[in-house]
Amino acid sequence: MYEDIKFQHKGRSLEVRAAQDGDHWLVAVFEGNKRATPVTYTVTNEVWGDSIAAGNLGDLVKHLMELARDDVTTDKVPLLPAK
Repeated sequence: MYEDIKFQHKGRSLEVRAAQDGDHWLVAVFEGNKRATPVTYTVTNEVWGDSIAAGNLGDLVKHLMELARDDVTTDKVPLLPAK
């Protein structure tokens, strides 16, 4: 449902992915098929749906994906060592 956000940081090719897992959305940064950061961002389906219905917060999954990218590119979240 969500298109991956691809970006480069410190010479590494990364992408932010979102996946629905039961009653939550999970957002994380990957390098290939491996996690690139120790952080996972989550939002429940209920809060996600409420935010879209209310119209004032927009799409929280999209915002979390952008936040995950920005947290890496501003070095707020460290990259795991490349393998």
